[in-house]
Amino acid sequence: MDRSDDERADFARLDALLTELHPRHGATRRAAPPAADVPRRLAALWQGIGVSEVTVAPGARTSTGTAESRRIMAEVFEEWFDDAERRDRWGVEPDDHGPAWARLGPRFRVLAARGPRSELAAVLDEVAVTDESAGDDDPPVVVVRSDGRPVHRWHGSAVEWQIRQILERAALHRSARFDPRCGLTGEPVLPSVYPWLEVLGDGVWRLGEPGLARQDVRPALPDLLIFRSPAHYFALARSVDDATLARLHPPGPGRLIVTAAALDLDGTDVRRVPRDRRAPFDRTVEAIARIGGADVWVESLGDQAVLHCDPRHRTAIGQELTRLGGRVIRDETREGWQQAW
Repeated sequence: MDRSDDERADFARLDALLTELHPRHGATRRAAPPAADVPRRLAALWQGIGVSEVTVAPGARTSTGTAESRRIMAEVFEEWFDDAERRDRWGVEPDDHGPAWARLGPRFRVLAARGPRSELAAVLDEVAVTDESAGDDDPPVVVVRSDGRPVHRWHGSAVEWQIRQILERAALHRSARFDPRCGLTGEPVLPSVYPWLEVLGDGVWRLGEPGLARQDVRPALPDLLIFRSPAHYFALARSVDDATLARLHPPGPGRLIVTAAALDLDGTDVRRVPRDRRAPFDRTVEAIARIGGADVWVESLGDQAVLHCDPRHRTAIGQELTRLGGRVIRDETREGWQQAW
């Protein structure tokens, strides 16, 4: 196969992975609208994965065409430059936004326009656009900020930038942070388009950062473990040695605050998590256990404990705790998880 064949095969694998990670991808997927002026690799990405509630963030402004992108940016500039102080920073007039357009270059494409608190914020904080002035097959991504700071590069590949964004969104409720020094590595899943995604075991992948150039804002969690379900993550966690387990963290999104008295953390089906990654004064006891037929990651300190679990098993876990003489004090399961299951 030539390079284009390799890329098409990897984009098809990405499409299948997105369906595994988030059911709304397959349920809402439709073909990407045709656009004759799309750079070759970007077009191949969109043709391969389509448009869905997962590939495009709800409420986000994005475009496959340069003409539509200019319309979006015109709307963004109208919003931004309604403020006199912001006009001064950009050096524009109320009826002349020429200096702002000059910063964007002759050809660009809006990849994401979002606000400071959410993608549905009324006033956009920044916009990610491609810089297609050089005619590259895979143009770089630059960030345009409302505060008037110079436009600067975010990443050298629009395809890699979009894959990272999409996988993070797809795995929002199916991910766990970890210490990259844990030594977990695997075979690249998308070697020709995103070699920083590695399969670690059945239904578990390591998602790495592709070397983003942007320095003013960095990913809070540049490396993540993403998984098809918490059961797949727990299977991996139970299989690794103590040194590796000590560098793993609990999976989301299920989180129950419970009484700790009824918990037996010395049973035969319990795997203690080593404490070497904790501060000397931290007395938290961590373990992987089974309650109500479900795996849980226990963080126990004193009279209370936190159970990290598959949110679909909360009722069974609560019933088992009641049978053992304990109870659920508070349910802190992350909102919105139902849409991802």
